[in-house]
Amino acid sequence: QPFERDTLVNVYSTTKGLTALALHRLVDEGKVDLDAPVARYWPEFAQAGKEKLPVRYLLSHEAGLPAVKKPLPLEALFDWHAMTSALAEQEPWWEPGKAHGYHALTFGWLVGEVVRRVRGKSLGDVVREEIARPLGAEFEIGFGPELDARVASLQQGPIHPPQAGGVDFDLERAVAENPEGVLAKTFANPPALMPGRFRARTDIRTRTPSRASTRRSRTAAARSACACSRARRSSARARSRSTAATRSCRCRRASRSDSSCRRRTSRSARIRARSATAARAARTATPTRSTGSRSATR
Repeated sequence: QPFERDTLVNVYSTTKGLTALALHRLVDEGKVDLDAPVARYWPEFAQAGKEKLPVRYLLSHEAGLPAVKKPLPLEALFDWHAMTSALAEQEPWWEPGKAHGYHALTFGWLVGEVVRRVRGKSLGDVVREEIARPLGAEFEIGFGPELDARVASLQQGPIHPPQAGGVDFDLERAVAENPEGVLAKTFANPPALMPGRFRARTDIRTRTPSRASTRRSRTAAARSACACSRARRSSARARSRSTAATRSCRCRRASRSDSSCRRRTSRSARIRARSATAARAARTATPTRSTGSRSATR
């Protein structure tokens, strides 16, 4: 269907601004104190060490609640009570006020529940009736079937699966390397949120090598390649001169602290090797004529 002036589109995290505005209106009215504990307005929130957590930390992304640790079904995303109950039970991932972390999905439930408790109606009703409508705008946080015909259909772009042997993107790599961490819980809980990007319902740890294992594999490969090339060089030199086996070899990839690619030789052996190299270079540089010989030798 054609895109019209009144077509409704998803604005994603723009909703955070309207949600914060709804709460600040309550602050202006003297109904909410930003320094008061959230539990004053939302008693069930006083769990898991959050008894004194102030309202302002919800707005500043410092509450330590960007994710819910326990697994959630996909239906929970559409159940306001289920999500706010899970957040009320959740222990902060860090000490509130001591760190900042983007509350990508939980911001609306945290701030919106304070608004709902104080105002006595849903966040969607507050934004629609008290903010959008007076401005002649239309902003819906959730809507009924009567608006379905006006909602724009989203066309999903191509999702590129992770390449064999690793994950391409930094965010996905961080999630893959620590599937139990806060970042994974923020963007992939419920797992069905991003099944095409995070391989939901599979064990990422068994499919994606960690950075440490990748480094070990690369180091092993480098050492193996160095050993092979060193063996080839040594065997080739051994065929032409008996002193070749005493020459030292060091892989270019080896670090100063890594001696596994070095062949340690005595000082006299290194001197002999350098002398042989210099002599070979001198013979190769210019042709010379030996006394009593008609031919040039190199």
